[in-house]
Amino acid sequence: MVSFDGFECSGGTVDFREAVFPGGTVNFDLASFAGDTADFRNAELSGGTADFFLADGVAPVGLVPSGRPPLPSELSLPPHWYSAGR
Repeated sequence: MVSFDGFECSGGTVDFREAVFPGGTVNFDLASFAGDTADFRNAELSGGTADFFLADGVAPVGLVPSGRPPLPSELSLPPHWYSAGR
């Protein structure tokens, strides 16, 4: 498990490109974002999860899908990130 509990990021990048999480959890509970990027391009969760559900602040750039396809079941996002028009 990788935990970002209480983490604050402003203008930086959290980069998980090419990372592999076989059954693990990347937990962003209580993390706060302000105009940054969380990059999971080509990451393989393979049974693991990326949990942003209790994160605060502005959704990281490119993380919230703008419609279709639907979110992968491995990714949990806070409802208020969708209502921000992303």
